[in-house]
Amino acid sequence: MSRVHRSIVCLDVEGFGDPRRTDDDRAVVRDGLYRAVSEAFDEAGVPWQDCHHEDRGDGLLVLVASEVAKEVLVTGLPGRLAVKLAVHNRAEGPRARIRLRMAVHAGEIRHDAHGVIGSAINLAFRLLDAAPVKRVLAGSSGLLALVASDWFYTEVVRHTPRSRPFSYHRIRVAEKETDTVAWVCLPDDPSPDGARLAAVRAVPPPDDPWSPPWQLPADTVHFTGRSAELSRLLALGSGARRPVGAAMVGAIDGMAGIGKTALAVHAAHRLADRFTDGCLFLDLHGYTQSVAPLSPAEALERLLRALGVPGRRIPGGVDERAALYRGRLAGSRTLIVLDNAAGAEHVRPLLPAEPNCLVLVTSRRRLASLDETLPISLDVLGPADGLALLAASAGRRLAGAGERAAARQVVDLCGRLPLAIRIATARLRSRPAWTVADLARSLAERHGALARLDDGERDVAAAFSLSYGALTSGQRRMFRRFALHPGREGGTHAAAALAGTTVAQAERLCEDLLDAHLLHQSAPGRYGYHDLIRDFAVEAAATEEPPDRCRAAVTSLLDHYVATASAAMRVLYPDEEDRRPRVPATRSPVPPVTEPAAALAWLDVERPNLVAACAHGTAHGWPERTTRLAAVLFRYLDVGGHLADAEAVYGHARQAAEDAGDRTSEAHVLTSLGGVYWNQGRYEHAAQAVQDALAIFQATGDRFGQARALGNLGLIYWRQGRYPQAADHSRQALALHRGSGDLAGQARALGNLGLVRWRQGENGKAIRAVRQAMACYGKLGDRRGEARMLGNLGNVRHHQGRHAQAVHHHRRALALYRELGDRVGEADALTNLGLPLRRQGHVQQAADHHREALALYRRLGDRNGQARALNGLAEALTELGHTARARTHHDLALTFTLGTGDPYEQARAHTGLAITHHGTAARDHAQRALAIYTDLGVPEAADPVAVVGQGC
Repeated sequence: MSRVHRSIVCLDVEGFGDPRRTDDDRAVVRDGLYRAVSEAFDEAGVPWQDCHHEDRGDGLLVLVASEVAKEVLVTGLPGRLAVKLAVHNRAEGPRARIRLRMAVHAGEIRHDAHGVIGSAINLAFRLLDAAPVKRVLAGSSGLLALVASDWFYTEVVRHTPRSRPFSYHRIRVAEKETDTVAWVCLPDDPSPDGARLAAVRAVPPPDDPWSPPWQLPADTVHFTGRSAELSRLLALGSGARRPVGAAMVGAIDGMAGIGKTALAVHAAHRLADRFTDGCLFLDLHGYTQSVAPLSPAEALERLLRALGVPGRRIPGGVDERAALYRGRLAGSRTLIVLDNAAGAEHVRPLLPAEPNCLVLVTSRRRLASLDETLPISLDVLGPADGLALLAASAGRRLAGAGERAAARQVVDLCGRLPLAIRIATARLRSRPAWTVADLARSLAERHGALARLDDGERDVAAAFSLSYGALTSGQRRMFRRFALHPGREGGTHAAAALAGTTVAQAERLCEDLLDAHLLHQSAPGRYGYHDLIRDFAVEAAATEEPPDRCRAAVTSLLDHYVATASAAMRVLYPDEEDRRPRVPATRSPVPPVTEPAAALAWLDVERPNLVAACAHGTAHGWPERTTRLAAVLFRYLDVGGHLADAEAVYGHARQAAEDAGDRTSEAHVLTSLGGVYWNQGRYEHAAQAVQDALAIFQATGDRFGQARALGNLGLIYWRQGRYPQAADHSRQALALHRGSGDLAGQARALGNLGLVRWRQGENGKAIRAVRQAMACYGKLGDRRGEARMLGNLGNVRHHQGRHAQAVHHHRRALALYRELGDRVGEADALTNLGLPLRRQGHVQQAADHHREALALYRRLGDRNGQARALNGLAEALTELGHTARARTHHDLALTFTLGTGDPYEQARAHTGLAITHHGTAARDHAQRALAIYTDLGVPEAADPVAVVGQGC
């Protein structure tokens, strides 16, 4: 059963079954209907023969292809159809004349052996049958009543000026299972303003001295987004969430300029036809510049007057006014919008008791204490909705890629805040010579976007200022101090460090700011600013906080991060305590990081802030905090594979050390940076960084530093295939570590030496070095070191052809790495394990391990690791018979190895490509692999020789 999208037109003849008509009359009507409709469609540019149409007795169902512009159905078609009907009626007697109801909609329909079906078709016919539409046509002197579904009106009519959207009136359609809103107009009614449609609204008799109020402001032009929130409000207004014995209340909260009023008014317009006793709107001025908030007594007086109560009958007390107000609304269906409330107590006396009334409240504060309320908190617009609002408000299409990029920049600079976007586009409209790029440049200038978001009547900063002014002194102080945080968000302990309070006090103040929508919450206990509010808060801190207090607050924050990171690392890596710098105690409270899980969780959550703290410390005069924090975090960043963050941290720390003239710290940072480059496959950068560090260590006489740098250089040279240099540097490092009695350093140097011997095919020497390293790690209790040696041992056993032992060692290593949370080690163990598994015949299992490793390497940004995993996966795929896919993976591996400078993996890729190609291409790859292996002096040179020998 096919399913397609179609525009739907349904037509129904008024009074077709009237007993005064004979069957001959009805035959003339049907003939005239088909002739009028087919000719009108053709003349409107909608070829009748291309439409699907079905006879429905006294009417027609017409389906129009989705390629046809929908606006034609409400512009050209109705007028032409009315003319054709007039021609028919002039030629026929009164009992064969035609007046039509016409419904337009669009949606998904399905074809089957019997015709077409679909809920969209059902809805269109319900619109035709709606009593209000029948009444409208009956009262009209024209021949046609057109009813559009709410979707069709919103998406087509409202955006098509030629369809005269103002001539449509909203109606309620309640037919069978359908209860919805629609829009009706009279295309050929002589009354130009559609005055005859007024009867649809159930206006009171002329002699009634009071009419139901209609106080809603005009709906927001270009209302954009908020579909989920709007749906919830419409469901509330339909009675789907109606509480027993109380009015329906929707409480919309959010920061200044977020679009609370726009949403409330838009929803109220969509719901208005359900509330036949009127719509009230009252601005309570909870946050209005130069205007005091309305008291409950004043608000009740205005509401009572709108409900027709004369001033002399309004009592003086709040309780009496509230009782009269509730009595006046009893038994009614009234919609009430209470805008800009200061808080829950501001609106509580204004809530009716009538369950058929709907109240929509907007406030900058959460109204959590209002019972039986649907809370809706608004966030900024999504990127797509922000762009749509900008384009619609600016009245222009964003045609080129450059203009769209500039528009995205404007939306981002406005923080996706609707008020800010509207002010920015008003600025654009007032400057006809400007492009969107000009607007983006203006907003991005040195003084920031906030100062430019003011069009003379609306001012984003002034809106924030009103919210800020309503705070207590303690709340304002927290608001200012939290703005000194260098990260995007922070926790309550960081807030306490900045404000100099207890954690409990900091949490209470942050929650107050959250309720006032001056902070947002990303997770329990974590807070941040909207970008524009942050600008406002930074300015408030600069103007209201003395510079020395600001500096003291930031110092306290940085000390908090250094102290907590040190405490967490002490729990996670206690055996390395003597290698980390001593950290002074801090007066600010430290989070509970006494258990490994809690320590790791804190580091993972705070990692962006720790990077930001390093950057801030370097840029603003805290270099020693930056270098100390970088040294403390080394093992965490290394084990977790956080390469991008590690590069940023060490980059800031290197600059800080240079600024402070701290040569020792600079050399250690360079060594750590070399490790990051090594993991990224950037071996030339890695070698240069560590060589620079070694020179500093030699100049300062730092033997431990020299040993560390020599060991790292040995690893880099090993990866580059420079095995003699790698062995030499590893031996030098080993001698220095033995001289100082550094057992951990000896273990690392021995392990590195084992790697070199393995690649050189000296398996016996490799195993001895690895076992010596394993013994050192065992004495130290270093399980990560043991895992590394298990992996090294597994690689040697694999090269010896002892695959069962290799699998055993790699599986033990994998289990240890996963237990320790070492993602780099886990990826290495997975791809190492795949190699002997394939040789054992477990080819699919090997491929799965390589895929898992590849995914990990990609997340880590390890290019060399990706090359190793790709080569392993390709070798498995070759054995599985997927030659083309294998060739693709080897090609990609070769690309990575050319970028990283790893000749061993490069030769491995060429060998794989030789196997998966034929003829000249295969021979060429095999010869390249042979040349690399020969240059490296490794036993694998036999592999491409065998390929060439097979006559490729």
